[in-house]
Amino acid sequence: MKTVIEITRRFSVSIDTIRDYTELRFLRKDTSPCAATVVFSGLDISEELPLNKPQDIRLPPLAAGKYPFICQMQMYRGELIVSDNDDLRRLK
Repeated sequence: MKTVIEITRRFSVSIDTIRDYTELRFLRKDTSPCAATVVFSGLDISEELPLNKPQDIRLPPLAAGKYPFICQMQMYRGELIVSDNDDLRRLK
C-alpha cells in the first residue's frame, strides 16, 4: 500500500494513522529549499524530494508508534503514526 503526503507549504501538520503501509509517496509542490529533503532520523532515512515529481520512500517493517519526520534544517515537521490492529478497532 502507498499513502501520499503532499508538500504545498511545509510538511503536513496533520497526523496520519496507518497500518501495513510499506511506502510513502511525497509530492513536493513547495519551492522552498527547506522542502527539498525529508529525514526520518529514527529510521535512518533521508531522501531528496524533487519539485513537482512524486518520490516514493520504502519503509522497513514498523512497530506501532510515532515516527517524526523533518527537513534537513528541522523547520518542516510531520509525524507518521503506525497503529496495530487493536488500536484500529478502537477507532471504529
